[in-house]
Amino acid sequence: MKIKPGQPYPLGAKWDGSGVNFAIFSEHASKVELCLFHSPADSHEFRRIILPEQTDQIWHCYVPGLLPGQLYGYRVYGPYQPDQGHRFNPNKVVLGPYTKAIARTIRWSDTMYGYRIGDPAEDLSCDERDNADCCPLGAVVDSAFTWGNDRHPRTPWHKTIIYEAHVKGFTKLFSAIPEKMRGTYAALGSDPVLNYLTRLGITAVELHAVDRLSAFLDIAHHEALPFKLPKHAEGERWERILDTGKSDWGRIVRLRNHSYPLEARAVAVLRAVLKKRKDRADEQR
Repeated sequence: MKIKPGQPYPLGAKWDGSGVNFAIFSEHASKVELCLFHSPADSHEFRRIILPEQTDQIWHCYVPGLLPGQLYGYRVYGPYQPDQGHRFNPNKVVLGPYTKAIARTIRWSDTMYGYRIGDPAEDLSCDERDNADCCPLGAVVDSAFTWGNDRHPRTPWHKTIIYEAHVKGFTKLFSAIPEKMRGTYAALGSDPVLNYLTRLGITAVELHAVDRLSAFLDIAHHEALPFKLPKHAEGERWERILDTGKSDWGRIVRLRNHSYPLEARAVAVLRAVLKKRKDRADEQR
């Protein structure tokens, strides 16, 4: 397998029909390795690939022959200087922030921490144990989507009226929506909701707390793992990653599908992204 330089954009893993382009940002890294896994049951990667190129602080490579469903993570090398804000630890496999699907969630273990639990130096210590058997893993997906005749409403900003909504909170008690549909993306695109928004003169709906690890029952909770994944359903299996059902990519497809009715009535769909907070270790809480 000959590794090619690839492109710095788009960030994340992008399958083009012949292979996969991987790109990840790190300003201070000295080396980045792509780790490939066969399945969620693997305790270690079967191959490491050094990302050979760096463009504008983005590390990237292209791996011919890889297909959707391929599991992966990264090992990132660099300074371990907590007092300077640097916590690079290549003993830990990490999840890319632009991962489009998660094939394995975290299996909690002390090895998931970059420092040694119980060490007198606390978070200034460095844990050199490998976490490959319990780290979350991303999966490559086929991101092609047929938009058909869908077009962005392109309402001028000075005429835009935004309705901020939490999908579950907005539709769960909406009596005009069939009970089984409430709290879902389908409810968001239902006639009762469309009629309600139209009567108010709304031109855009901004969705909150739709990130994969944002708590649907806690509207104020905006802490996410990857930037672009909708909220997950518990107990999902890796084999369903490529389905358009209850999988990470399936939720994105459903959100797109149920955006059609809104945009057909000139109501744009926006997604609120709060990037000031990512996953935090205990010493940062």
